[in-house]
Amino acid sequence: MDQTPRYMRDRGVPLKQKGCVWWEDYAQLWDEQADILVTHEAPSCHRHGFAVLDDMAEAMSVRRVIHGHHHESYQAAVKQGIHVQGVARCGIIDQNGRQLFGGLDRRRNTL
Repeated sequence: MDQTPRYMRDRGVPLKQKGCVWWEDYAQLWDEQADILVTHEAPSCHRHGFAVLDDMAEAMSVRRVIHGHHHESYQAAVKQGIHVQGVARCGIIDQNGRQLFGGLDRRRNTL
């Protein structure tokens, strides 16, 4: 029997796992090609990032990875010059990485 409280479930998947990328999805993306990969989590260049996202971006021939989650605006690179851009909370950038709105300061929740 599922021990997850009813309010945390949605069609059999606990709410806390709703945003997860399952292994089958991750593996299927390896056969895809893209210029830009947008993720919630960060690749390895962020102190809380994941190297598996570097590997996926490389396999997909991605040139740019854009992510949120950590609410920090920064630029870095991983594997063979894949450009990475973190977007601040409520920040807005275009497909070229140009900042259109800087977002909120994560410590003070201000512009």
